[in-house]
Parts: sequence; C-alpha cells; structure tokens
Amino acid sequence: MDEIFLALLQKIADEVQELREVDMDWGQLETQEETYPIDFPCCLIDISNVAWEQTGVPFQTGLATVKLKIAVNMLDDTHFSGGKFQNAVNRLAVVKSVHNTVNLFRDEGFSKLVRSNTRRYNMPGGIKVTELEYETAISEISNSGVVGSGVWNDQSKWDDKSSWKDSA
Repeated sequence: MDEIFLALLQKIADEVQELREVDMDWGQLETQEETYPIDFPCCLIDISNVAWEQTGVPFQTGLATVKLKIAVNMLDDTHFSGGKFQNAVNRLAVVKSVHNTVNLFRDEGFSKLVRSNTRRYNMPGGIKVTELEYETAISEISNSGVVGSGVWNDQSKWDDKSSWKDSA
C-alpha cells in the first residue's frame, strides 16, 4: 500500500500547483486548536479500507478505498453580488484539478483509480472540505514474513471495474 500513497503524493504534488501542501491524512483537520497544523489549500491522502482476498500463497489481492481530502480556506469574500464570486470558483477549481490528476491514474502495484464517492462539508474557521473517494485493485506478496507490493500476472483484468467483484 505504500506504493499507492507515494505515487499519489508525488503525482498530486507535481501536477496540482495550486496546493500548498500534500500530505498523509493523520488528523490535521480534526484539531481542537484555533488554527490548523497545515497550510491551505491542501490535499490529505488516506488509504482508508482494503478488502483482501487470498489468491495464492503468498499472494493477496484487494479492493482498496483511497480517500483524498481537499481543504480550502473560504474566508475571502465570495458572494456574487459583490463581484467576488471568482474567489470561490478559483478555490473550488482545486478540487477539479486534483480529480483530473488522479482519476484513472495507475502505477505499478495498483490498477486505475476510479472515483466512487464525493462528499463536501464545512469546518470551523471557514474551511471547506471535499472528500473524493476512489477504488483501485491492489496486490501484495509476502515472502518470509516480509510484505511488499507486487504486480499480478494479468493486470489488464483489473482495469475493468465490473470484473473486480468476480476476480478480486
């Protein structure tokens, strides 16, 4: 799973220049402090769930849920009547940039990321969060107790999301 995180971290940081920070989600937005320990706009990455299946010894495949939290500061004037609506449009465009960067992205050890859910909510201090969830098929092999990602022989079958339930 490290490969997914590292590949996404690098790709998002390289391609979405509007972001001030790209990091692992370790709870930065759940602070009780008056300020957040992160700069905005930011993208926080979490591999929140993996449903594993044993497909051979020592080989496992899984369907992973990758969650990206894109948080932007909305405190600037954004109302339409004041002519400042472009501020809101620019901030929300960051979400589209992140999605366009990662949607259908694949790398060694995981299949194409396919968006499965979007959720928006507000946080204290004028922070707007958009959570984008993606699903991807992954594989891992274990050799003498050491777990690492590997590539399955027929990776093409993982590109078709409809086959995941039958093949994963």
